[in-house]
Amino acid sequence: MSKRVLYLHGFSGKPDGVKYQALRNARPGFNLHPPLQLPFPDRLPEGLAQKTLVVLSVWSRLRKALFIAQQAVDSFRPHVIVGSSMGGALATQLETSAALVLIAPATRISWLPVGFGPYPDRPVPPDTVILHSQYDRLVPPEASRALLRRSQPEDPAGLETIRRVGAGLTALGYTPEDNRLLIMGASHSCNDPDPKAEGKPQEHPHTALVQSVQLLAVLSGAVSPTQAAA
Repeated sequence: MSKRVLYLHGFSGKPDGVKYQALRNARPGFNLHPPLQLPFPDRLPEGLAQKTLVVLSVWSRLRKALFIAQQAVDSFRPHVIVGSSMGGALATQLETSAALVLIAPATRISWLPVGFGPYPDRPVPPDTVILHSQYDRLVPPEASRALLRRSQPEDPAGLETIRRVGAGLTALGYTPEDNRLLIMGASHSCNDPDPKAEGKPQEHPHTALVQSVQLLAVLSGAVSPTQAAA
């Protein structure tokens, strides 16, 4: 059965941008939800004061984005949700049993005070993989580490899921931190370097994105019995 995948874009992102295209072109293919338009700003201004004003003015948009995304989850029932930047932060707020692949989730923004995140802190499922850049200046990698630390399951089943996710990522050639966090070498946008450029294609974020989604889609622990029967 083709696995259902929902993609959530972030600020300045496009519903059918390069990350969505990477998922659409994946082999084997996914049952990918049509591009979902979220009411995020098209861009952020350069100045700190202007950026802060934009973020403060979008609380209503964030609430509307949560409503739109939850409607898509309820109707589509995805096996895996992919969220990029603010879309990744949004994914942590959804009521779902789907596994998560988060690309530099904007649970923290470097130029805002600590504790002043776009959404309330919520733990993520054990079968969560995060792709982040060690050079990210907009969303510090420590924010992703903190997100996973808050989400360590105590039950044996959850710990086993983490172990299996980590083993699967290791088998694909990655060295995940804490079994779930891949520190990539790309910018916050996770669009560079080009997979055909010099270097290891395995390190390209789009390759890691697709392979992480494929891994979580096939792991029996990543799909609930209800979803598997759907």
